[in-house]
Amino acid sequence: MGFVGLFLCIVAIYLLYLKMKFKFTGTVVEGEIVGYDYGARGTYGFRGYNYRIRLKYQNEIYIVSSIESVVTTGNTPTKNIGQLCKVYFNPQSPKRVSIKGKNGIIWIAFITLFSGLLAVLASIY
Repeated sequence: MGFVGLFLCIVAIYLLYLKMKFKFTGTVVEGEIVGYDYGARGTYGFRGYNYRIRLKYQNEIYIVSSIESVVTTGNTPTKNIGQLCKVYFNPQSPKRVSIKGKNGIIWIAFITLFSGLLAVLASIY
């Protein structure tokens, strides 16, 4: 139980680190959601898709994946395609971005961290 809790804490800290890294090292650029990148498959038909975003930075066009995602129980989602959004873009790592204003990953990280800490404490006592 303690190992699982420690693993959850490490994953949560990594997610928070990624989000903060993009926020502090990236510049805010306007982009457009053009599709979804297949991210993960879960049990009971759940699937996670990362956003694919097209953005223009210094007269170059990039198509990048975001660290934020959407979860569905069926086909590829069509929601939000064509929507404009602001992203934190770092030209040093042009493959991934973080969408400004979407804080779902932060809440997931905090819940995971809290669950991991409870599992570690439960294994101690």
